This record gives sequence, C-alpha cells and structure tokens, in this order.
Amino acid sequence: MVRKLMLLAVVSLTAFAAIPVAAAKPGLPVNAVFQSDNDEVPVAPDVVSLDLGERFVGDGFALEVQRAFIVPSIVRTDYLDVRLAVAFQNLGDTPLPMSPIALSGEPGYPSLQLVDDEGVVQELARSDPYRMAVPTSSLTNIPPGLPAHWTLGFEASSEQASELTVQAVSGGFVVAEWDVLSTPRALTGWSAPAGVTEASRGDSIEWDDAVTLEFESQGTFACGLADLVFSATTSFVFFDIENSDVVDRAFPAVQYPAVPMIAVWEDGTTARHVESAGFVKQPTTDIVNYSKFAGDLTDDEKAIIQDEAMNMRPGPEFNMVPPQVQRATMVSSFLAASDSRMGDVLDTPIALYLTPPEGDPVWLDLSNTTNRFDTKEEAENPSCGFGTPSVELGTRALLMQLLELQVPPEEVEETDDSLTGS
Repeated sequence: MVRKLMLLAVVSLTAFAAIPVAAAKPGLPVNAVFQSDNDEVPVAPDVVSLDLGERFVGDGFALEVQRAFIVPSIVRTDYLDVRLAVAFQNLGDTPLPMSPIALSGEPGYPSLQLVDDEGVVQELARSDPYRMAVPTSSLTNIPPGLPAHWTLGFEASSEQASELTVQAVSGGFVVAEWDVLSTPRALTGWSAPAGVTEASRGDSIEWDDAVTLEFESQGTFACGLADLVFSATTSFVFFDIENSDVVDRAFPAVQYPAVPMIAVWEDGTTARHVESAGFVKQPTTDIVNYSKFAGDLTDDEKAIIQDEAMNMRPGPEFNMVPPQVQRATMVSSFLAASDSRMGDVLDTPIALYLTPPEGDPVWLDLSNTTNRFDTKEEAENPSCGFGTPSVELGTRALLMQLLELQVPPEEVEETDDSLTGS
C-alpha cells in the first residue's frame, strides 16, 4: 500500500511539472504572468522622457505634467510635499467620468506615480483624495477632445529627492516620464476638437432656429486668499443675443445634466456653464431705461429696478429673450477652483465649447480677448458670498503665511522682548 502511494505521488509531481508556467518578468503587466505559450506576450513600449510642460500623446489620451511646487512638509519630518499641475485630454470617442482620483488609473485614464532617486515608487493616494488630488476642473464628464486639470500631491523623502520623476502608467507599462526638477516649458494650449464648428470674435453663432449669439467680452475674478487656499475662479462671458421669433425664446434651454457650454483655459482647466442672466440693451419701458431718474434713487432702490430690468427668468437654464429683440446682453458664468501656486488665478478662458440644443458643437476661440476687469483689486475679492473651495496647501509656507497674517513681524519682535524682560 505504501509503495502504491509513493508511485501515485511521483506520477502526480511529474504531471504538475509538465504544466507550463510563465514566469513573471520585470516590466510586464500582472496578467501577463498567467498567459499560455500560445498567447502573444505584450512588448513594453519605449518610455518617452519629457520636461515639465511638455505633452505626451498616448492611446486615447494626452497628458501634461506642467508645473511642480515642492516645499518641506509640515506633516512629516524630513519629507517634502510635492504638488503637480497636471492636464489630461480625452482623445477617445466617448465622454469620460470626472473624479478627483481619475489619474490613479480609473477606467479610461492612465495612472501617475512618483519615483525618487533611490527608485522608490509612490502611487497616487486614493484614501484622501481631496488632499492629494484636487480637480481644478468643474465637469461631470470630459467630452471627447476636451481637457481637464488637477493638482496632484505626493510626498518624497528629503534625503532621496536629488532626482524626482513622475511616470505615467498605461496598460500596465510606464509610457512616459517627466523630470519634476526640470525648467517648465511654455504651454501650447488646446485646439478645437475634431468635427466641431469653429468660430471667433465677431462671428454669429446659431443657437437654435431663432436665437443667435455673438461674443462681446469676458471677465474673470477670484474669490478667497489665493496665497493660502485654492481660489474660486469665476469667469463671465458676455454675449450679444438676438431673437427673431415673435414670441419669447428661452436661453440656453439646455437642462442639467446636459451642459450647454464649457470654458477652457490654457492650462487645461475646464468649467461647465453654471447659469446665465440677461438684460435688454434696447429698453422699451421706463423700468428698463431708468437712467433718467436713477439719480433720485438709493442704491437699494436701483438694485430693485435693475432686477426688474432682467428678463423673465424661471431658472438659470431658462432666461427668456423677448420677441424680435435685436440687441440684448446675456452673461454666462463658469466656476472652477484655481491653484495660485501653478498659475495666475485671474487668467481668462482661451475658448468656449458650446453645445447648442440644435446643430453641431461650436468651438469659440477667445485666445485674443482680455479680462474686462481692469485691475487686480476689481477682480480679486477675498470675501465672496458663495462657497469657496478652502483646500489647505499643506506646506510649511502656508504655516508661515498664516502666522504672518495673524501677527505682523514688528509685533512679534515686541512680544519677544516683553517675554525676555529686555
């Protein structure tokens, strides 16, 4: 009986030994380990080496690691906080869901990882997304051809930071890498997606069979203390609007979650249309044209009359444009977070991506227009009346700035003298 069991064991081991097992090799995706001899083994692509600001075009996406902000951490001793401005462009055929941690390898996205000079790899943290990955684009999804933008956060040992590299991983392979310590290159911006109608300042855009738009101007202001927290950047785009119909027509008449317009900045920040409001430039009543008696009114009374001057407005998606009006103004607003460490929070969009209820999308080029708010004081308001994203920078610089704001340097010196008795 013992002999039979020994023979059975030998036969079993021999059979198992005959089964081919593919060995894991460095650089291969995990699922390659279980492929049979008949399957084609994936070949690792050449890794493209880039400086900050340069764009990598991959399979279905483009990616830019644009800027880096590196300071000692106030959370971990002997560590650095590494913050990166990153833009992603959807080059696929379908919209991609937008999320804070999309660049950790969610479906349709590559993943980004930081590598120090000892080869230690750190992946993007998913457990604390709004500290380590803050979207500076306010989108529900990214349409084909459009970009989105994030500030991503990593940590690196101060003793191992003589070289820092950010790698993009797609399909299980490292496909591109950026030298985090390189001098940033100038950004190239974004062009119209394939298949859309292109327009520029002075062009008339057909919104529907009666309503047409023409760009008039734009302006941007930022809420919040830009040096301490993410600012809430609001951009307003002013249109001249006409209605050729004999009845009121609604604008934009596109209901959420459909988005009638998306503002696009040079760094890839994108913001969906929040709301529109309008008023008639060719008034037909004294309520609208109140300038002849406005001097006798208080500011509050003027505000009330100005509200009356607005067209009927059932909601932000339905501004009623009077019949046969040839010269009305409509202003649309776009709100996104903005990171002052990575760029000017008062930059204006370079384009609008419009999706009228009828017809093809339109790419409205705004690259040669300026901010209609003349001064920084006019455009920057630290106490706005709506929710400002207050995401702490998480750096030693933040701590010092807070202390400086609370106690001026000269008062700190006086306090020190009083404590020492001198």
